[in-house]
Amino acid sequence: EGWVASQDDFAVRGADSTLSPMLAVLQEMRSLRIVHSKQRDTLSIGPQLSIHVELLLKNGRKEMFEIGREILENRQPATFVEIDRHDGIYLTDKHLRRIFGKSVDDFRDKTLFSFAPTDVVDLQILKPGIDTLNWQRTDSLDLWNTNATFQLLPDAAVQQWLSALDRLNKLPFASHSDEAHVAENLKAILVLH
Repeated sequence: EGWVASQDDFAVRGADSTLSPMLAVLQEMRSLRIVHSKQRDTLSIGPQLSIHVELLLKNGRKEMFEIGREILENRQPATFVEIDRHDGIYLTDKHLRRIFGKSVDDFRDKTLFSFAPTDVVDLQILKPGIDTLNWQRTDSLDLWNTNATFQLLPDAAVQQWLSALDRLNKLPFASHSDEAHVAENLKAILVLH
């Protein structure tokens, strides 16, 4: 149950808040006039030019349309739209490219980490080909003990490093996300307790 956005090899659950503007526009969109043109590319309709949208309705029917060039019609925003199995191209009210010109990355939850660094008491880095690195907080000394160098690390240094993980939130997808590239992309596994 819910929305799924897909593009190329990626598919993500879409949040209602991201889809609401699209659904509202679809309900409110109205045709200003029909344009009959054999030069669709001049209206930015066609491969590599238009935004292709597919809708799957509850009854199983699929609707498809292409969003073309935006213009001003009588000083009002308008967009050329070609609906599959309809004659002509509609000039509709509103500019639509910003609303529908999204990538799958715009729909995904961009939160990779959601934790308070001060709540972490144990940290492990598992890297292929080397021993697992462990750090554990020692409550009495406010230090972290590690199995790698048998040194104690100050809590502030570890907290600073853990806080840096927050910067990974909101980054785009990796370019090679399929399983065939896992060996290339997997550098280490991070486990926090």
